[in-house]
Formats: sequence, C-alpha cells, structure tokens
Amino acid sequence: MLSNSVSKLISYDGWLALYKPVGPTSFDMVKQVRSLFPRKTKIGHGGTLDPLAEGVLPIAVGEATKTVDYLMDEKKEYLFEVCWGEERETDDLEGDVLHSSADRPTQKDIEAILPNFIGVLNQLPPLYSAKKIKGKRACDLMREGKSVTLNPSSITVFSLEILSHTVDKTLFKVFCSKGTYVRSLARDMGRALGCYGYAASIKRSRVGAMSLENTVSLEKLAVLKKDAILDEIIRPVQAVLADIPAVLVTPDQEQQLRYGQAVVYPQHDLFSTGHICALCINDRNKAVAIVDVDGRSLRPKRVFNIK
Repeated sequence: MLSNSVSKLISYDGWLALYKPVGPTSFDMVKQVRSLFPRKTKIGHGGTLDPLAEGVLPIAVGEATKTVDYLMDEKKEYLFEVCWGEERETDDLEGDVLHSSADRPTQKDIEAILPNFIGVLNQLPPLYSAKKIKGKRACDLMREGKSVTLNPSSITVFSLEILSHTVDKTLFKVFCSKGTYVRSLARDMGRALGCYGYAASIKRSRVGAMSLENTVSLEKLAVLKKDAILDEIIRPVQAVLADIPAVLVTPDQEQQLRYGQAVVYPQHDLFSTGHICALCINDRNKAVAIVDVDGRSLRPKRVFNIK
C-alpha cells in the first residue's frame, strides 16, 4: 500500500513523467497517484498504455489537466519486441493463437519491408483496443462475445528501425504519431513477411519531451518529502507546450486575461509568423493562459489558476 505522506505535492500544478510497469492499467496508476493528493486535486494522464505495456505515462496534476489535449498530440517513441511465427487474437502475449508458421524472417527480410511501414499509413487497430464503437470500447465488446468491426485510422510512422534480431524475435524502435498501435505494426509486419507476428513486449520510451530517463516510479513518488526533490520531478505546465510560442505579459495584462478579457499586444514576432495561438507567461515564469491570436489581440482560450 502506498503512503499518503506526500502532502507537499498539493501545492504543485504540473506534469509528472511516471513509470508504468507491466501489469496495472493506466487507470490503476492514475488512481494510485490520486491517493497521494487531497480529494479535490485534479489528476489526469496523457496517453493510455495497455496493461502489458510499460514505460512513460505522463501524469497531469492540478492546472496541468487543462493541457492534456496538447500532450496527446505529441509524437511518441516505443521499443517493442516482435515474436515471429504466431498471430494472436489480441496481437500481444495475452491472446489465443489464431495462425502459426514454421517460417522465420532473416534480418535482411525484415529490412526489405520496413520502408512499407514508414510514412502515412492506414492502420487497422487491434480488435482488443480502446477504440469506441457506439460509446463502448472494442475490447469490452470482444470480451462480451460480440462481433466487432473497426475502420483503419490514418497514422504517421516517422522512423522504424531494428535494434537487435534473433531467429524468433526482433527488437524495434519506432517514432510515431498519436493513434499508432504498436501491436498492429507487429501484426502487419508478420503478415507482410508471411510468417505472422505479435508484440511480445512494448515499452514507451518517450512522449514529447518526457523520456524514460526522467521518469519516477510510484514507490519513489510516495516517499518524496523535500521540495528540492519535487522541484526536479514536477515539470511546469508549459513543459508540454513547447510547440506554442510564448509571450511575456505584464501584471495588468495578466489580470485582464484572468478575467477573460483580451489584451492588446502590438509588438511580437508571432503576429507575422502565422501562429494562431500562444502561451502567455508572467514574470515568475508561470503559465497564465493559452490565447488565440486575433489581429493584434490575445484572446484567452484557456486560463490557468497558478499561484
């Protein structure tokens, strides 16, 4: 049972790069993090990981929950191992075997098909996935024994490379857009090679600027008590807004934005670069608001209540 002693976390609004191990669901992880905070603290996460997947699970605390949608659009990196010779119902270790083959690909065989899996792809999600069908998740419908039909989704794979290869397994690293299912990549590569395949392990190594190197475990988080340590782990709200230009606002402009009023900002490069939104920060480097750029005015779109 995790300790509830991390009382000093309550003053923070920002992001945690949490390490999710194999086993619990992303909801389980959020629930345990939530137990470390007062009941009314908002907690969210940026991108679900399957129970059998591990790695970076971004956790939003307090006002950072207002930026979850922005993080969801960030590119992601995964390390995943494909086991050749079987296709499984869930496209991972959990499912029943649907097809099998005694054939095994060489590394050259795999390298030859990789270009077909880089770029913009129409990818069919796994039947056991969180894709919604009339409000219900496909995986739940499958477990109820109901027939499920999913449509392909447009995704982008920016890079896909082999890290290591043995007779039965190959370890890959993929850099991809949101909505990409690594399990589907494993399945589709197996089909293209004519030998079948499934994802034997999946580790998410990066989401935007959050990487494995700066993750923290639940166990470590539960015993942190010193502000100096927390300062190194809790990232500011704007950490996930690096692609949005930032502008410094005066105290008077900050107050206007907090009241939902537009402010005039006559001189800034963003007005000539075609940006349609911006992040306003104050002289304490605290996020004030995400604004729409309207002519020479900044109109508040999302206001942060950060002390």
